[in-house]
Amino acid sequence: MKILGIDIGAGTKDVLLYDSEKNVENCTKMVMPSPTILCAKKIRNSKNDLYISGHTIGGGELATTLKHHIENGHKVTMTEEAAFTLYNRLERVKSLGITIEEKPADGFSGEHITFDEVNSDQLRAFLLSTSESLEGFDAIAIAVQDHGVPPANVSQNRFRLEKFKERFLQEPHVDASIFIDDAPQCYVRMRSAVRSVKKSFPGVSTFVMDSTLAAMAGCLYDRPSPLAGAIAVNIGNSHVTASLITDGILGFMEHHTSLLTPEKLGQLLRRLGSGKLTDEEVSGDGGHGSFYLTDGVIEEEYVVLATGPRRMMIANSGVGFHFAAPTGDVMMTGAFGLVKAAEKSLQKTRE
Repeated sequence: MKILGIDIGAGTKDVLLYDSEKNVENCTKMVMPSPTILCAKKIRNSKNDLYISGHTIGGGELATTLKHHIENGHKVTMTEEAAFTLYNRLERVKSLGITIEEKPADGFSGEHITFDEVNSDQLRAFLLSTSESLEGFDAIAIAVQDHGVPPANVSQNRFRLEKFKERFLQEPHVDASIFIDDAPQCYVRMRSAVRSVKKSFPGVSTFVMDSTLAAMAGCLYDRPSPLAGAIAVNIGNSHVTASLITDGILGFMEHHTSLLTPEKLGQLLRRLGSGKLTDEEVSGDGGHGSFYLTDGVIEEEYVVLATGPRRMMIANSGVGFHFAAPTGDVMMTGAFGLVKAAEKSLQKTRE
């Protein structure tokens, strides 16, 4: 089976051309700056009014960068789909001084920037340079972080956690949280990524998954045994997300990386593993929250499997840990979890 996995984070875009007939260490891979970083750099270098179209991508520093561009005397117009990059509420986008229109104004003479995280031209060029092609794939899989657009008066952080819980109650496995050929209506960025793939590669099965769940799924391929108790923790630039897992998910938590110290991280992981971590401990500290899918007492020992760009935080946390690298490369943990989740889903549909 041949699957192109693209894991898009705040700092990097990690690409893995997975081929089940090869040792994974021999599969073609690439790590490059994230589309968000590249788009922000392009905006900072511009001295013109901007018209921005394309897809919803990771926001990161883009809102601040565009605000500064406007403060420097330039006009910015965005399409609605591109504008969701900045905020889930378009009123907030307009409050920056950005105009939302589907076409540039008559006589527009500024610069046109297109947001596209997938960037099929870039992928084709990369694969051709390695004597690979984009033909004959079983699937293309994308991982992005998407909080979802919550109903009015509902916190997006709370909404994100509740949607995870809703999904895991249906099937308590991290890799079951992957969607094929679409995503629920609330996930604007995921749906936009799928449209980007479908536009360039019509007819190819397209999978999409939250990037932090893909990272945790990858961690589980580097645990001592398939049924060993584990806490898979992704320590990202923005979030720390952890799952307590045996043969399925028992507990889950998500916090903000900037609000944690190594000591506090260690305390949260120990509490999660003991089955005693409360939602209030996390949400009351500024995090998203936590939940358990079982009411039973958790007595099993577990290993902590860590990944993510801020993973070194765990070194001084006071808990024993293992840096998960199922392909031998820590940068591919999320991409590998992503393609393995897609592979499982494809196998189910073909049975």
